[in-house]
Amino acid sequence: MHAVVQTLIFADISSGLGINGLALLSQIISFGIVFVLLSRWGFPVIIRTLDRRQATIREGVENAERARRELAEANAHAEEILAKSRRQAQDTIERAEISHASKVRLIVRLRMCKR
Repeated sequence: MHAVVQTLIFADISSGLGINGLALLSQIISFGIVFVLLSRWGFPVIIRTLDRRQATIREGVENAERARRELAEANAHAEEILAKSRRQAQDTIERAEISHASKVRLIVRLRMCKR
């Protein structure tokens, strides 16, 4: 008797809210079946895919970081080479100026000797 009263009260409340008890039960069972199927076969596949994607992204970030370091090292090396080349060029210019000055002095002396 008590169960019947509870059923009538639930039926009265649910009908007042527009809830169809049989449809609700059917949807709960359907949700349970879909959830079980997804938890057995769907979620593991999704998780593996996400893990692979995360590993790919991590690898890409590591490669980018490594490339950034290598670029910085290459730039530093290029600057060293440029500095060395500038020093060599400056030394060559100085030697040429000294050589030119000595040749000018020699020409001046030769002209003075001719007179």
